[in-house]
Amino acid sequence: MEWTICGLTAQPGEKVQGYFAGPDGEKTIPICLIHGTKPGKTVLLTAGVHACEYPGAAAVMELCRELEPSQVSGRLILVPMLNVSSFYERLPFVVKEDGKNLNRMFPGDPQGSYSQRLAAQIQRELHAKADYLIDIHSGDAPELVMPFVYYPALARPEVLAESQRMCRAMSVACRVASTSMVGTSGTAAAIGTPAILIERGGQSGCSPEDQAAYREDLLSILAELGCLERPVTGNPRQMDITETAYYDAEANGCWHLLRQPGEEFQAGECLGRLTDFFGTVLQEITAPWDGFVLYGTVALGVRAGDSLLALARPPRG
Repeated sequence: MEWTICGLTAQPGEKVQGYFAGPDGEKTIPICLIHGTKPGKTVLLTAGVHACEYPGAAAVMELCRELEPSQVSGRLILVPMLNVSSFYERLPFVVKEDGKNLNRMFPGDPQGSYSQRLAAQIQRELHAKADYLIDIHSGDAPELVMPFVYYPALARPEVLAESQRMCRAMSVACRVASTSMVGTSGTAAAIGTPAILIERGGQSGCSPEDQAAYREDLLSILAELGCLERPVTGNPRQMDITETAYYDAEANGCWHLLRQPGEEFQAGECLGRLTDFFGTVLQEITAPWDGFVLYGTVALGVRAGDSLLALARPPRG
């Protein structure tokens, strides 16, 4: 049976690559459909919600070239760059057309601004037609993250269980419960699609090591879901993080990060300071408990409301 996604059609045993149009009507968003030769699930891989988060996008491009229908059970939808206009402009966080953060626009609004309409289109034409979603991120231009994966903690039990199953197929040290209902994975899970959001790398870097690690994790997840015949290379010691803390800048200022992503800290330790240009402390972030840094802004200049730091508390007992 032929299969049509975003205006592209693939017959059984066929790989089709091309472009589909966003809200502006221009066919600029890259997509690859792989219609396997054996029955199975439909898995959607998306990257480039934030255009300067590169290693995951590069890994999806690699899979577009590498995977063939004869290797696949089921069907794969691979979208290596959703935010194309910002990709060419090297614009972090936001969509060029309206200056909004696409990951905060889901589930979208068909009558809204460009980002809202694009989010609604993604939800309607991609999320709703997949059995599983893997959304791939990195630290953006001013950020660094340790490798980890979010799962939608508020999803229905069966959706939650499948999302966590995807997490366990990865090599990352921890999976993190997310209560967000406005991002890609949260809104996909809300309509019944098991979903995860992966983080790795940052500062607009695209190292061969990060790209290779992404590729291996994505292939392992696809193997876990029965799409590929290959070993599942999960991490048997992966931590399930259910307690986190997030901090934003309270004012414009100069940010001094004192603990890097992945580094451990103790309760009461100062993890970062926001100052003015003369060193006057405007904000100080103190560790609420023993834990480690998930991600942090490494840029010196920040604006009020910018994300500064995310902390994780390891499971107790």
